[in-house]
Amino acid sequence: MAEYKIIKIIKETKDTKTFRLKPVKGKVFDFKPGHFVVLSAELMVNGSPQHIKRAYSISSTPNNRSDNEYLDLTIKELPNGLMSKHVMTLKVGNTMGIAGPYGNFVYEDTMKDVVFISGGYAQMPFHSMINYIFENKLDVKPGVKITKIISARTPEDVVFKDKFIELTKTHKNFRFFITYTRVDKNPEFGLIGRLNAEKLKKILKDVKKKNYFACGSSDFLDAIKKIIIELGVDAKKIKTQGY
Repeated sequence: MAEYKIIKIIKETKDTKTFRLKPVKGKVFDFKPGHFVVLSAELMVNGSPQHIKRAYSISSTPNNRSDNEYLDLTIKELPNGLMSKHVMTLKVGNTMGIAGPYGNFVYEDTMKDVVFISGGYAQMPFHSMINYIFENKLDVKPGVKITKIISARTPEDVVFKDKFIELTKTHKNFRFFITYTRVDKNPEFGLIGRLNAEKLKKILKDVKKKNYFACGSSDFLDAIKKIIIELGVDAKKIKTQGY
């Protein structure tokens, strides 16, 4: 467990913030895009102190670690989230206890035609992966194509939406789509209705040749994985992570 100090707080949406952290001692640990860490804190639960741990994906890239020695965690406040509610009270200068990195839900440099699918909130590992690809100019390699698909209720529910839109303007091999389930008309980069096989085929065209990362709730992941497999994709080409 290492102690990290908050050096900056960025408000992403009405209930989501990015906490930029620097280690109190030493350097940021090595990690791959997609890794997560575990936060620990002593919190009062039903009147008594308890040691609470929660996992959060790293939203910054390994380049931020090596170049500027910081780590970003983007956290959404959940209605019954003990840790997320606690984190939202923290200020610049406060510290967090962090262990990690952990997980196998990571992007590898050898990957080429990749599709990232997520719910509105579950963008954090993909923000790290996609920016890592562009920072290291992996998108200019032959055959590299990146597609990002988000399924959300409304535009206000999408973390990093504007950042992904900006990336489409500077990276020709990056395609970005959002499907909205609670809007009446098509907003920018948006399609109306739940993500299904028909929409996926329309967006991706050659579905079988791609590799897939999916992140979201267990119900969301079950539905997405079922759709992709029914379209003829080998299950081994699908990586998932619950959020």
